[in-house]
Amino acid sequence: MKVLVILGSTQRPGTSTTLAEAFVKGAQEAGHDVTIYDAAKNPITPMHVDANNRAIPGDENTQYYLRLLEETDAVVFATPLYYFGMSAQMKAAVDRFYEDDYGLMGNKYGVLLATAWGDSFRFDNLVGHYHAILHYMKWVDAGYITAQWSDNVDLLKRHDYIEQAYKLGRHLGEPIR
Repeated sequence: MKVLVILGSTQRPGTSTTLAEAFVKGAQEAGHDVTIYDAAKNPITPMHVDANNRAIPGDENTQYYLRLLEETDAVVFATPLYYFGMSAQMKAAVDRFYEDDYGLMGNKYGVLLATAWGDSFRFDNLVGHYHAILHYMKWVDAGYITAQWSDNVDLLKRHDYIEQAYKLGRHLGEPIR
């Protein structure tokens, strides 16, 4: 399976990137072909439409990102939680789905890896948004991790979130029990 991991954090090392690295390790060990797209280092141009509500193509970098999306079987959203939602870098990546909405629909898995300081309530809007994206795109939810009370790597390591991310990658595409 081809897997695209989208990194939405500007922090290195950061908590969502650390979860993504554990996921990638598990996915690669399971034999999946993983590509990482760093939306912070390679920003995606904001979505614009013309007078007829047609998407105006993004720059060369954005077109490369869209080609990666078309070729993948699973999309992993790795983002910190900012004000109850995904980072701006991740939101730009999601908004660009509009450029090829129907071409991207169906036959993909989705995974969410999110981190923040706080309890589960803080993640509710993000998880709802993630599920709405999957529903609209007709993608299968392969699982998600909301790493609570983990706004730095040291705190993240005090929990089992890194192991959870590894296992999620290792068992990607298997039935969820």
